[in-house]
Amino acid sequence: MITVSDLSFFRFLTLKPPFHMIENTIPWDRHYPEGISYRLDTPSQNSLVDLMEKSFADYASLPALDCLETSISYRELDQRSRDFAAYLQQYLGLAAGTRIAIQLPTLLQYPIAMLGALRAGMIVVNVAPQCTSDELKQLLVDSGAEAIVILANFAHQLEAILPETSIRHIVVTQLGDQLRTWQKWIVNATVKYGKKLIPAYRLPTAVPFGRALRRGSWQFFQSVPVKADTIAFLNYTDGTTGVNIATVLTHADVVAGIEQFSSRFPLGLKSARALENMSMPPTNAYAQAFNCLMVMKFGGRNVLVPKPGDTASLIRLLKAYNPKTGTEPAF
Repeated sequence: MITVSDLSFFRFLTLKPPFHMIENTIPWDRHYPEGISYRLDTPSQNSLVDLMEKSFADYASLPALDCLETSISYRELDQRSRDFAAYLQQYLGLAAGTRIAIQLPTLLQYPIAMLGALRAGMIVVNVAPQCTSDELKQLLVDSGAEAIVILANFAHQLEAILPETSIRHIVVTQLGDQLRTWQKWIVNATVKYGKKLIPAYRLPTAVPFGRALRRGSWQFFQSVPVKADTIAFLNYTDGTTGVNIATVLTHADVVAGIEQFSSRFPLGLKSARALENMSMPPTNAYAQAFNCLMVMKFGGRNVLVPKPGDTASLIRLLKAYNPKTGTEPAF
């Protein structure tokens, strides 16, 4: 595995070099908009858990996520991610440092599962939705993941390779599971029975996502101390040039990346009510840090787009929300 820390890619952002030695050698800084500096301060939060819990407290009543006409607030995201963390920690008995694979498109379930795993001190193994069964096997074996959250549409691929992996716990979700009740049934029925997009599979021990959250809500979640150098993510390359390789991102790496992104923002956008972001594939490392996490720092709202390839739907969303930001995969 390649560690970002070893490559000094994000970590260098947190350093404080002797800027007096280079202040006169960067003439482009005079062209920066007002309020944007070429210097980066050491982030005030040591971990993503610190960052997200501050946002949960500061912006509790504001909308955090929108997806398929369903909105959840920071308070609801706090509770649901805590419930998922308790499910992993207390109900399943998984320890901090356990690898949790997530194979989901851009749905409400992704940030809930991701933040829940991080709050439990676990490591998120991001798996691209378009992975083949062979690629999925290679990622699960290489990462040593013991649990997986997977969309039902992909579950048949997991069934085929499950005996060759270390996966002991499976949480399966359908597209509409976190939508409002009437939307949930319509969307799930359309996907499964109307469009027949869920191939048959048999995973007897799999637990539905909603049931996992309910079970977690009955448990007492024990906060886990998360340090800056604790591993947060294993992000895999897409394998276009060979075998998929994992990049290791610590909490400090991602927090430093968020600090870099946010330092480029005009002051007018650093407002909970001003920041609307069009959020695309979360398994992309850039989208992960920018979409799901940096926007949370300012109490902004992520508009999740499960199917960005549907141009007509994307245009309708752009008109409806008028987002101020978006990532390269979006456009």
